[in-house]
Amino acid sequence: MSVPTVCRSDGNSRKLVRALEKWGNRATGGTPMETIRAGSALAAGLTLSHLAVADLWIRYYALTGQHSQDDLVAHLRGGMAWSPHEHDVAALALNEYLDEHGLDHPVSYADEW
Repeated sequence: MSVPTVCRSDGNSRKLVRALEKWGNRATGGTPMETIRAGSALAAGLTLSHLAVADLWIRYYALTGQHSQDDLVAHLRGGMAWSPHEHDVAALALNEYLDEHGLDHPVSYADEW
C-alpha cells in the first residue's frame, strides 16, 4: 500500500508525508478507499495543523458529519473504517482549516486515492 498522494509539491507536502509516516499507515487489506481506513491521512493532516481533535470534530460535525468524536479518534488511529463520504467530510473540515492557515489542501479526498 502506498502513501496517500498530497496536493502540493512544496515543503508542506513533505511535512505531511513525514507526519503520515510517523503515524504509520494502519490501513489493512485492499486499497485505502476499499476499506476506508484512511484515517492515517487525516491524522497526518491533523498533526500538520496542530488543531485539537475536538476542534476538528466540531468542524466536521458542522459540515454534516455523522460520527461521534470517539468515532473520529478511532478513525484517526486506523481502528474504524468510514465511508468515502464521511472521510471526505472530515477531510474537507481539515482542509478548510489548513487553507485558512496558508497550507492549501494537503489531505486527500476519497476520489484522489
